[in-house]
This record gives sequence, structure tokens and C-alpha cells, in this order.
Amino acid sequence: MGVVIGLTGGIASGKSTLAAALRRRGVAYLSVDAAAHALYRPGRPAHRAIVRAFGRGVLRPGGAVDRTALGRAVFASPAALRRLEAILHPALRRGIPAAIRRCRRRRGVTVVEAGPLLGRLGLVRRVDLVVRTVCPGPERLRRLRATRGLGAAAARARLRALAPAERSLARSLAGARRVITVDTSGPRGPARYALRTRGGRPWKGTPTAVATAILREIRRGR
Repeated sequence: MGVVIGLTGGIASGKSTLAAALRRRGVAYLSVDAAAHALYRPGRPAHRAIVRAFGRGVLRPGGAVDRTALGRAVFASPAALRRLEAILHPALRRGIPAAIRRCRRRRGVTVVEAGPLLGRLGLVRRVDLVVRTVCPGPERLRRLRATRGLGAAAARARLRALAPAERSLARSLAGARRVITVDTSGPRGPARYALRTRGGRPWKGTPTAVATAILREIRRGR
């Protein structure tokens, strides 16, 4: 029976870097973000609902959703973000648990990268281990501007818009079976992450070394 890791944390907190390191160690991968994007391909019900809610201004010339334009619309106000969540979350609540059940039927380890949706979709109790990435706000702001081309005001607005979901995530982790926290705020250049198991001392290393330590924790907990 397979083991499922729930990888969570706020935007620009280092989840994707750690997920890539786990994948290089042979871990299977499931992205809730990618599953959400698949829901609003042209012709699907969510695509039509997004156009009704946000207008044709969020579409590319060929009819596909322009994620940058949708992001601008969604993060402009909490009400807009709630509209998008109301469109996407019901289908994700059905689809992601089913995908996790399929992962369990396979041998080996699967990482489910879910961000704060690990809590919002009720997935915390469906995984064997939660790995949470954390990073201070100023560094996350810098990463958002560097990697997504956002201005300072737009990056701050995105962090503010997602803060309630992150607070909700923190509360939901009380119900997790096991939690590993990874501080990704190491110095620039070669990344140095700090891993802390619940009640344990920090352990520092590169993302690849931290991924190896996480897998070692899984073997130890079996």
C-alpha cells in the first residue's frame, strides 16, 4: 500500500522546489493546482462558469483562460476569490480524494502538492504525512516579484488575499497524523532548507538533502 505526503504552505514558500527534489528521489507527484487548471479548459463547465463570473476579458484569443488575467481579477477582492473557489472547489473535493485513493493502491510514495487547499478541501486527514513549507513574508514578496513578474503592490495584494486560507490551514493541521515543517528562507544562492519534525530539532540541508530526510522519516514511521 502506498504512502501519501501532503505538501502544503503559502504562495512562494518553496513548495515547488521541494516537490521537484522529492520527484528526483523517485516520488510520484500529484498537483492540486494542475487539477484545478484542467477544470477550466474550454468546453468544461468550470470554463463557462468563469466566463459568466469574470467576463471574456479573462480569456486568450483562442478561448482558453488567461491565468494571468484571471489572477488579476480574482486577487482584486476577497469576493472575487470566493467566486472562483465556489466554481472550482466542489469538483476538486470529489476528484482529489479519488486520486489519493488511486495513489494508495500503488506501491511507493506520492507527494500531493496542495498549498492551503490541503486544509480547505479536507485532505489533511487523508494523507499519511503533512510537509509544510514556511518562509517569512518579505522573502515571499521578493520571490513573487522575481518569479511571477508582479509589481510590489500586486504581490502584496496576492499575499493579503491568500492570508485567510493560510490561517485556516494552520488550524487544520492540528488534525494531521504527522507534520514536518520545512523553513525555506535560507540564504540566496544554493538553497539551504531547515527541516523540523514535530517536537524535534531543526535539521538543515539543500532541498535534495531535505527530501532525502523526509523519506527517511517516512521509513522510520512505518
